Amino acid sequence: MQKTHNVSKKNWAAKLMAIVVVVSMVASTLVLFAPEASARTGSDSYGYNFKDSAESDGPTYSWIEIVPALGGDGTLLISSSTDGGQSAKDIGFTFEYYEQEFTTWGNGGDNGYINLGMAGISYLWTPYHIPYASLGNAIIPGWFDGGFCRASNPNAGVYYDTIGTAPNRQLVVQYQDQGAWYPSVYQCPGSAAANALTWQVILNEGSNTITMQYKDTQGGYSSDNEYLTSGIQGKPGGSGDIVGLEYVYRRSPAAITDNTAVTFTPPPPLRNDLRLKAATVPDPMSLAENNYLGATVGNYGVNCDTAGECTPVAETGIDVSASIFSVKETVSEYAFDDSDSLGGKSGGFTTGSVQGTNSWTTNANDGKGNHNYGDEGGPDDGSWSSGRKSTTLGGMFNDQQGIHYDGTNILIADKGSDSIKKLTVSTNQATTVIATNYANLNDVLDVTEDGTYYYTLARTSGTYSYLTKVCKWLKSDTTATPSCNTASARYGTITIP
Repeated sequence: MQKTHNVSKKNWAAKLMAIVVVVSMVASTLVLFAPEASARTGSDSYGYNFKDSAESDGPTYSWIEIVPALGGDGTLLISSSTDGGQSAKDIGFTFEYYEQEFTTWGNGGDNGYINLGMAGISYLWTPYHIPYASLGNAIIPGWFDGGFCRASNPNAGVYYDTIGTAPNRQLVVQYQDQGAWYPSVYQCPGSAAANALTWQVILNEGSNTITMQYKDTQGGYSSDNEYLTSGIQGKPGGSGDIVGLEYVYRRSPAAITDNTAVTFTPPPPLRNDLRLKAATVPDPMSLAENNYLGATVGNYGVNCDTAGECTPVAETGIDVSASIFSVKETVSEYAFDDSDSLGGKSGGFTTGSVQGTNSWTTNANDGKGNHNYGDEGGPDDGSWSSGRKSTTLGGMFNDQQGIHYDGTNILIADKGSDSIKKLTVSTNQATTVIATNYANLNDVLDVTEDGTYYYTLARTSGTYSYLTKVCKWLKSDTTATPSCNTASARYGTITIP
């Protein structure tokens, strides 16, 4: 059967090399290695294509045995039926696939596909047309609901091996005696389980081609080679939609025969296909010290006029520039005497309320008495106040508690227990310095000290009370009754008892 298919795509080529540039990016030398263009697709196809061994210029079937019992040096990955995927393994080299670079692969259980750059995807035993989005970046030589029966086939399982030397290494993954799930589990041993499929997939370093080889495709059950789906799929550049190239879907256009090889070839590279692969930017940027910026640039292209029709040569003199942005620092100063919304001078703030009535005012009487003494310490000096409100959140305080750090210890106004605590920083131990006092520390809000006295700020009857109580406590004897003041506690100034 003669078959040639193409999938349209752009911007794909073999990996060349990367450079790192710091702050000022300069010209660097990039050495290019371009794959040979496919004679069947032409030099401007820009798409993956496949050819099988039935074509005159197709690949030659040449089995690479890796099963140890059969003379190979491979490693056994799984030997029993499972739909669970296996963890990621090293490819052994960098493999480029749909404009992405991969160094690991994962096997999808006994279901006949491998994933690139991740562990094998689990529980996808039913084959669909390719591309199938749920499979992600995948190479799919023999996708069906498979299984392994070692009672009938003692070497059954999945094996892998990386062979050869750089730059011509190969990853070989071999499915040995892959049967259908039902006979492999429920009719093992048995003739249906014994008559199984054997195939392998080969990833080739440098050319980034993929070869699938089918040694035995004659299964013994009604849903093994009859259901087998084969092809490749990926997400170009790592984003956008999945694209794929299907070789066979459930014997359509024809069943795969024994001793068949199929090679999938990436398209030839574009010209001077420079891409930013990574960037290093300090976070945060320093305003005082030098900042060093880095970038990794790769050339995925060639330097000939027609992609795919030139001999690889060194490419030099490529200029890479960087744009550095600057942040303008702006300082805006606002006086709380200036409110646009209430007729103040231009450039002030806008008043508002989270809950309740907007009661901002410049009057001494904030709605609950003459409490609005502003930044100049006198009534009606133009300062704005939100007022003390017993039924809204816009009152003088809304915090649960306040703290005071004296350089050694931290005083804590503990509203929940109506007490004052001290946290000793050196030991992280907390002690109570003023015990619970419902009369003078009710919903205590703040605390400070001057070396001789503690000063506390509390409510007389609940957080939203309009009366504030200021008390002075002797540090040497906090059990003594403090002197307190509620009559002259107001905005801007507080009379200390």
